[in-house]
Amino acid sequence: AVVRLKDAGIKFGRVIQHWGDPMADDITKKSIWPRAFVRRVEFSILKQADKIVYLSPLTAEKSKAHFKRIANKIEYAAPASEFNKEFPESQDAVLKLAYCGIYYSKIRDIEPLYNAASCSSNVHLQIAGTSDITLEENSNVSVMGHIPHSEATRIEAESDVIVCLLNKTGTQIPGKLYYYVGTNKQILILHEDGNMPVVEFLKTFDRFVFAENTVEGIKEAIEHLKNHRVAKPSDYLSPAKVAARIIS
Repeated sequence: AVVRLKDAGIKFGRVIQHWGDPMADDITKKSIWPRAFVRRVEFSILKQADKIVYLSPLTAEKSKAHFKRIANKIEYAAPASEFNKEFPESQDAVLKLAYCGIYYSKIRDIEPLYNAASCSSNVHLQIAGTSDITLEENSNVSVMGHIPHSEATRIEAESDVIVCLLNKTGTQIPGKLYYYVGTNKQILILHEDGNMPVVEFLKTFDRFVFAENTVEGIKEAIEHLKNHRVAKPSDYLSPAKVAARIIS
């Protein structure tokens, strides 16, 4: 990209690359190329930048370990999120949950969420996304395949709770979490292990509701959320705080 900009005659000063997920360490990677080759390609891209900024401090640290020659260029910075109060508080007796995203079984286990919603009262869950498993719809759960982004946004806007299912392993943080923070929706994060570094980091936001990814853990979280539907903003991700950290 930098070479193409130069070839096009576009003048610029410093080049900052903003990365969400790594290439070689991405657990969703399906490339036929060996990981060592992908890492060499990743390095060839990264070394062109004056600064590389990751969404996850854990991924940033791993990249520093892999790419020691450019470790001084690698940083972490969360994107700022302005709290949006435009969504009204739901008065509906039924708690509406939405999960929009992939849920391949090797990466994320969605069955506890499906089973918990299926056997809970006054709950409706909408699931949308591609997967390698088939979930049957019932009175409490609607299931869709891949849908346009605009449709996913509508479903999330009409829900009371947006569900985020963390990967079983790894340091990756779903980028959409940072955008969810800007809504006044409750965000339910499901994790396999409460001691995962990713979970420990996300708790510093003081914004999310966490639950172990088991039927009982999710049912307990659902009962809590029935009485706590509107969230408070995260001071950690306020534009002023994010800007101050980047400048410092």
